Amino acid sequence: MMKFRYGVAVASALALCAGLTAVPANASANLLSNGSFEDQQVGGNFATLSAGDPTITSWTIGGNGVDLIHDYWNAADGTQSVDMSALSTGTLSQTVNTTVGQQYELSFWMAGNTDGGNAVKSMDTLINGNFLANSTFDVTGHSKSNMGWTEYTYDFVSTGGPTTVTFQSKEENPFGPALDNVSLKAVPEASTVITFALLMVGGMIVLRKRTVRSN
Repeated sequence: MMKFRYGVAVASALALCAGLTAVPANASANLLSNGSFEDQQVGGNFATLSAGDPTITSWTIGGNGVDLIHDYWNAADGTQSVDMSALSTGTLSQTVNTTVGQQYELSFWMAGNTDGGNAVKSMDTLINGNFLANSTFDVTGHSKSNMGWTEYTYDFVSTGGPTTVTFQSKEENPFGPALDNVSLKAVPEASTVITFALLMVGGMIVLRKRTVRSN
């Protein structure tokens, strides 16, 4: 009888998980546009862009500008990426609407200009001008054909309304951190319930093992 009840409970929990995973497709859609910087293709190896230059669709360039890289080095996604320091510290920002109290996952891929400057490149991420995280990348051992692109992921809870995501180079030279494949996605609330359901299943497995041992 214990075995039957266990099987029914597990089946019910797994069915619950299956139902909860059927979240709407737009729940995990990228809210940022042109996250891989592919909308305008650079004619040469790269283009140096100053603050206010509209060349990178959906993004606002600030600080001391950035370089839009085409085939100067390998991109993480597509054929283009960004050197976050044109001549010195540059910034890239994009504003989207978010929901108050909703948790969001911001992810991006980072590498660095291997031509010079500091071996360890540094870049800050800000949300509405507030510091979220500092990310670093060591270019040692990497090259233009082997950039070593690495994904960085950070979560935050929105205060609602327009939300501005900003990346800011900390390299005060022309050899900045490299940025590509940026995304901002809502974290489905169902994930918490799914975790709870799976913990229930795990608990029932332990209970069954203990029951068997006691017989």
